[in-house]
Amino acid sequence: MNDLLMDGLLKQLPFVKVVHQETIELDRSFEQVAASFANELLLNVMGKKEL
Repeated sequence: MNDLLMDGLLKQLPFVKVVHQETIELDRSFEQVAASFANELLLNVMGKKEL
């Protein structure tokens, strides 16, 4: 790899790290939303069975 290409890639590294961290945070948020939805769904199903 030539020096100019390597230099350009290294300059992008901080941006890549930020995007990676934001992706991890979004994944955690999605997991929380999915778990909340699953719990709500389970409560609704169980509630209907008890009626």
